[in-house]
Amino acid sequence: AWEGTEFERMGAAVPEMATLEFLFPGIPMIYSGQEVGLNRRLSFFDKDQITWPSSSAWTPFYQKLIDLKTRNSALWNGSYGGPLVALSNDNSHVISFARSKGTNRVIGIMNLSNSAQTVTVAMQASTKNISLYRLATNSKTTVTPTMTFTLPAFGYEVYSTVASKVN
Repeated sequence: AWEGTEFERMGAAVPEMATLEFLFPGIPMIYSGQEVGLNRRLSFFDKDQITWPSSSAWTPFYQKLIDLKTRNSALWNGSYGGPLVALSNDNSHVISFARSKGTNRVIGIMNLSNSAQTVTVAMQASTKNISLYRLATNSKTTVTPTMTFTLPAFGYEVYSTVASKVN
């Protein structure tokens, strides 16, 4: 935090990288003030007070990620969660993966570049359609075995068997 804010270091990729951190195995780390979009460097060895705003667009964003990680056992940690499995796609600028545990599943598709990308992803090994919730809208969506996406710069899609209770 003393070498640059997340906005200085990652710019437009901040939401995507935070989402990736919550979807990957392990415990996500949120620095003081990150959950409200603190946009200043923090002192490391000195007491550095944070002035908490009364509201922030970042708070519901992080609440939604925390809710998803808490409620979908595929994202739990260690042996309680599901392994990360790469999903094949046709674009080297995009990563696609799934985590599954029992009947719970999460699929992530992330454009890691600073330009729009079109990608076709093999969403599952099965040939049948499944119904998952799209994180961005909380709406139930039909996921087909192969899907094509056009993602904006640092854009992403997340699908889950569990809908978030946070809008």
